[in-house]
Amino acid sequence: MTRNTVYISCLLVFIVIIPSCSGSTSGNGKLHNTNSTIPTGLFMGIEPTENPVLLFPDFINTPMGEYNGTFNPEGTEFFYTVSNIWHNVIVSSRLQGDGSWSKPAKASFAVPYDEFDPLFSPDGQSLYFSSHRPFTEGGKKESSNIWRTSRTGDNSWSEPELINLYGPRKGNYFSSLTKSGNIYFNIWNTGNMFKAIPVDTGYIVESLGDIINSNSGDGDPFIAPDESYLIFRSRREGGLGVGDLWVTFNLENGWTEPQNLGDPINSKYHEMCPYVTADGKLFIFSSGRFDKTYFHEDIEDLDDVKAKLGTWDNGQQNIYTMSASFIDSLRAEAVQQSKLKKG
Repeated sequence: MTRNTVYISCLLVFIVIIPSCSGSTSGNGKLHNTNSTIPTGLFMGIEPTENPVLLFPDFINTPMGEYNGTFNPEGTEFFYTVSNIWHNVIVSSRLQGDGSWSKPAKASFAVPYDEFDPLFSPDGQSLYFSSHRPFTEGGKKESSNIWRTSRTGDNSWSEPELINLYGPRKGNYFSSLTKSGNIYFNIWNTGNMFKAIPVDTGYIVESLGDIINSNSGDGDPFIAPDESYLIFRSRREGGLGVGDLWVTFNLENGWTEPQNLGDPINSKYHEMCPYVTADGKLFIFSSGRFDKTYFHEDIEDLDDVKAKLGTWDNGQQNIYTMSASFIDSLRAEAVQQSKLKKG
């Protein structure tokens, strides 16, 4: 199953159930910033908030699907994935000399194959991403693999290179990097997450183990640069919706039992692609939640459905931001629980 399948399934569900169902909003309250102006300043001028806020509708978020937002450490570049149901492309925006952000455009290294999951290395000098591009020019399309491009100038990137993994590698997604060079990633068709440890000729792959992996669609592992915590997506028991975000902390005794991030981050819809900015202030994630569902207002004919589909609020994935301060609170709880277990 691919990310495209998720989006297609969602749209099919909407089309089928519109005539006969009624309902309300997602239950998370007013989480959406309707300010659609062009962003300005470092990190797009985002102020950390207690609740998730939609990231610049009609500029970043559109009627297409958007996910995997990642800032460089300085907050002057932003890469993310745009999905048009059948194709995924990595796009970027950057802070310009006049203080405004450039119109999002296809990344300079992009090729006409499905590409997604851009994530900056902690130092901002490399960008890791997933791609179906061939291994060699003129070769056949491959399953998703991890690739890396390195900065060659202020706004230029090297020709991407394939990451050589010794171990499970078919269908690799969401490559998050630590300061030590370890790569955390998931394999979609197994629903498990792995750590790749650098060696002279590539990376040795090892499973994250049964405490973290549940064989329930686990993936999108964002690892803290110091490997002190891991936030990931899962469909495991105890979730609130289609897919939830969970966190586990790396304490003296190892990884803690994963904890659901709960409301207002998770909803009855699908949350994925967690990311924390290098300064530790902003939490970025993607969600298929609604501001107003197809059933919030009277929809009388197909034109109303078409109009709804033509907005950012159509059930596709959108990018949200909020304060990352909740991580410290959950870490304190995890430490306390660990002490109680030790007795």
